[in-house]
Amino acid sequence: MPFLKVHIEGSQSIVKFEQGLSIREILESADIRIKSGCRGTGVCGLCKVRVVNGVMNPLTRNEEFFVSSPEVRLACQTLPLTDAAVEVLSPAPKSGWHILNSRYRSNIFNAIADPCISGADICYRVAVDLGTTNIMVSVIEMPSGRWIGGRMGINPQTAFGLDIISRLMAAAASDRIAYEQQKSVLTAIVDALTDISVREVLDLTKVTCCTIVGNTAMITLLAGCCCDTVLDPASWSRTTKLAVHTQKIMLAHTDLMHEADIDLVQPFAGFVGSDLLAGMFAAGITDSKRPALFMDFGTNTEIALWDGHTAWIASASGGPAFEANGISCGMPAEAGAISRVYLSAGGNSLFCCEVINNTEPKGICGSGLVDILACMLKTGMIDNKGRFTGESNERFNLGGDTQQIFLTSRDIDMIQRAKAGIAACIVSLCRRANMKMQSLERICIAGAFGRYLDIANAQAIGLLPVLDKNIFELWENAALIGCEKAALSCEQRHKLDDTRNKCKIINMADNENYEPVFFENLYLAPIEGMN
Repeated sequence: MPFLKVHIEGSQSIVKFEQGLSIREILESADIRIKSGCRGTGVCGLCKVRVVNGVMNPLTRNEEFFVSSPEVRLACQTLPLTDAAVEVLSPAPKSGWHILNSRYRSNIFNAIADPCISGADICYRVAVDLGTTNIMVSVIEMPSGRWIGGRMGINPQTAFGLDIISRLMAAAASDRIAYEQQKSVLTAIVDALTDISVREVLDLTKVTCCTIVGNTAMITLLAGCCCDTVLDPASWSRTTKLAVHTQKIMLAHTDLMHEADIDLVQPFAGFVGSDLLAGMFAAGITDSKRPALFMDFGTNTEIALWDGHTAWIASASGGPAFEANGISCGMPAEAGAISRVYLSAGGNSLFCCEVINNTEPKGICGSGLVDILACMLKTGMIDNKGRFTGESNERFNLGGDTQQIFLTSRDIDMIQRAKAGIAACIVSLCRRANMKMQSLERICIAGAFGRYLDIANAQAIGLLPVLDKNIFELWENAALIGCEKAALSCEQRHKLDDTRNKCKIINMADNENYEPVFFENLYLAPIEGMN
């Protein structure tokens, strides 16, 4: 795969890319911002870069109006044909929001006209995946169905607690705190939309619908009701009905989207949200009779087992380990995060790392944590109980350029508990469906965690079933894709509801076999109880 070396404001990044992408698209895939005001059509002349080396496509007609020297090009009009290097001449202001990549939407959105829309006037629909740690916001142009752009940022509710229980308890105890949590999320959504509108030059007053999915706790906090109910274990397996009065609240916080309808997709139950439903819908889990497993990794990992007739769904409370929260050197899967770790070819137990955007390493994201544990286990640095075998029983430093990045025994324990909960949930669902794990024909891994995950390493530590790697599919941002599809048309929204009707909720808290299987799977070893 060719690479583009990018010089911007004194720093340098190396970005691998697929042939046929413009420099603007390549930069966005690495979350490198460049000024733009025309959605990549080449009519604003803002996105100037200087070509340092490499072969590019010929100058386009639009570029002739804006560039005066052969080495200066417009990023949106220039396609690298070989390895290349460029200097960004017009960087965009920094933002707290990360640009979402458009590459995974090429086969999703095919200009689905909505029969509910009359006339040819352009309007916009918004999709939001409201996660415990991150919020993702996406804008689609209608009636064309063209994806305009998306953003991802930290859920500001983390200030009220990293886990959902802390936030729910705080909201249940104080109406003021409940209101502040609600307002913080609404403000964040509007802020993300504003960031998109400034870059892509769109009128937010033409947003007609905002479809929102998320885990049950996040949807509950957004709706501003039922926190006590969600905290009650007796309600965890019951359908959660939330009064949708969010529209008036949202409009009270912003002068944008006055005509927008708020479509708050109802969660399944206590700890199984509409984000799981949207992810299943995106992957088409229930569209065939093929047995499948869908896993949305996050602070609260949600799992669906499709046996060909029924989708058995549950959640595994693993804490924030796989989103790297609470881990000593953990960080989200963004620039500077160690996403892949492997042993050097020399067999000398040296760890080699891949860093997102090839920048200086700042921390470890979830997939990197899985790799480190697998490598430590393989080299004997830890045993299958997660204990250090050498002189140090406190922490392990990666060494080299990553000397300041380390993993502690506490970190390892957190990961073990998280993966044991997930493994026990998978085994329990298989037993409930009277189905052998070996009969699975698809395993879909969703969430940002899935983008860089090494399947073999995840199997080695007991996070995923040891099955043929060809049945595994990595679905980055599946919940957002499903939400976007549902926002496209009335027909797609009805299909989302049809998926819900094929699901049955299993409460692991009521499963007497869950705890023994959980303890069996605390070991760093392949999943126990697969047969």
